[in-house]
Amino acid sequence: DTHRWRNLYLSGGAYIGGTGAANKLDDYEEGTWTLTDQSGASLSLNVYVAMYTKIGRKVFFEIGMQFPTTSSTALVKLSLPFTAKSGDDNTGGAFTTGTNSGRDNDLWLVNRGTSAFQVGNSLNSEGHATQAKNSHYSGKQLKLCGSYTV
Repeated sequence: DTHRWRNLYLSGGAYIGGTGAANKLDDYEEGTWTLTDQSGASLSLNVYVAMYTKIGRKVFFEIGMQFPTTSSTALVKLSLPFTAKSGDDNTGGAFTTGTNSGRDNDLWLVNRGTSAFQVGNSLNSEGHATQAKNSHYSGKQLKLCGSYTV
């Protein structure tokens, strides 16, 4: 038989791997969002890419950007496309795929119950725990990939 479906549209969702409620996929979307500074410093970010894919409760994201030149000592904090789940210990995070800041070991953590993420404690080149301030990324590029639960 040579009949093929070009596009298939389902309303209400599709069951994958079973017919129980936990097997129902009823949310899938791809898009972009306006990545903004949430540190309180009102920085204008030069964003190359801010893309996401949302499958059910999981959000996968990719960011490419450059920080402006700044002396702000506020901790780096950036926006996300959806509000993360509340409660539990951790909802997700990201890893650095590229930067010219010298801060390759920063730990990017999604803040529970918010639509933002920030750098947690990280080890600097001397092995001491530090938190990233906007000034640490002043004029530098940052590329991240991550995921979290909504």
